[in-house]
Amino acid sequence: MAEKKAILVLAGNAAIRDGSNIAKFMKKAVLIPCAPGDLLAQAEKVEGVAKATPGLVAAEVEKGTPLSLIDLADGDDAALDAALGFILDAVDRRTLIAVAGGQVLALYGQGVGKGAEVKDAASFADVIPTIAYVADVSLPASTQEGRVLYGALKDPNARLKEIIRLQESIQAMQAAIEGDSRNPKDSKESFKADKKAILVSAGNAAIRDGSNIAKFMKKAVLVPYASGELLAQAEKVEGAAKAGLELVAAEVEKGTPLALVDLADGDDAALDAALGIILDAADRRTLIAVAGGQTLALYGLGVARATEFNGAASAVDVIPTIAYVADVLLPANTQGGRVLYGVLKDPNARLKEIIRLQESIQAMQAAIERDSRAPWDKHDCA
Repeated sequence: MAEKKAILVLAGNAAIRDGSNIAKFMKKAVLIPCAPGDLLAQAEKVEGVAKATPGLVAAEVEKGTPLSLIDLADGDDAALDAALGFILDAVDRRTLIAVAGGQVLALYGQGVGKGAEVKDAASFADVIPTIAYVADVSLPASTQEGRVLYGALKDPNARLKEIIRLQESIQAMQAAIEGDSRNPKDSKESFKADKKAILVSAGNAAIRDGSNIAKFMKKAVLVPYASGELLAQAEKVEGAAKAGLELVAAEVEKGTPLALVDLADGDDAALDAALGIILDAADRRTLIAVAGGQTLALYGLGVARATEFNGAASAVDVIPTIAYVADVLLPANTQGGRVLYGVLKDPNARLKEIIRLQESIQAMQAAIERDSRAPWDKHDCA
């Protein structure tokens, strides 16, 4: 059971301004302008959510409820101040508190960067994806998209770093079992994700004509796309490498997390030739993203074949989506950008990977403890 948890307070018309408990809360909270919406309906779809009154929220926190939902209906600052008195007493350092009131969203606690500034306004559609990212809450399976408010967080790569830490712990435990005393972090063979991505900036290509394009399109998902400074954003990604077509296979082979292919003002003929090389180089652990004309096409790792995406993407959404699927580190100054969950096989893939790794560590710890016992302690018989 995850020890991270979240409390979402729907604070009605509260301005989140007046009251001693509000003042205490605001000392460490991040405030974000937020357009109102039907947040309650979205929150109720979260797996494991429990409605709670302020007086009972401590019991929900104690039993590890992933998301406690407190609805103050048409509450004002007085109602919110009273509720925060109960909530702040109930929480620990692994709890995220989100308060949505009036036209403001306030985030406090687990994963939130004290004094952080979010440059863009949020919408209520961003609240559940942000809570899910920070507090390891499962997104509803029907989630199409959602912007994680990275600008409000201490570290936009916290979840990926947790995966890396867990994988290194497993490596260390395996080494201990096999009698190898080296620290995986000190080894040249320390963790390096085998997931990778190739991003093709395809200029004016319509992504329509050519035999390799046809092969690509059989398994790709198409998303209407508004172009922008995509390559400039991609170049900020740690470990990204520009690659000529003749070098794509080498970048994939050496595990480059994000290979960038710029076809400049290329058309479908140039893209078709490029995809011939790229499809030969990629393996099943490779995500291919092609941005051309007014279309974004996603193919391979994590992508749900033949799915339909109900919306449109912009250039700022591409890198967060690639990062989510292919375990690529986001630039430290990332503010937002939606993850296009609707094109993915599973919007909770990364959370499930964390849970699987945690369960593997628990199983290995049990095995190590069992094997370290004296022979006569390994049996229950007298």
